[in-house]
Amino acid sequence: MKSMFIAMLGEKGKELEGIEEVEEMFVGIRRGFEKAIKEAEEEGMKKGIKEGKEKGHLEARKEDILELLRLRFG
Repeated sequence: MKSMFIAMLGEKGKELEGIEEVEEMFVGIRRGFEKAIKEAEEEGMKKGIKEGKEKGHLEARKEDILELLRLRFG
């Protein structure tokens, strides 16, 4: 990721490489991205689980209704 930022900055990026404050900034940016990705993955998993449960309940209701119709109408 650091090399991507340096490449985006061009010559100025090459000058900044190795400066301690800039290196710390890159570490902070990387950690921020990692945290955002982790949070997004966790949120996605929660949403997927919720949608899966809802779909499961709908399928169960559908099966119950079909069974009632079979019993009623043969």
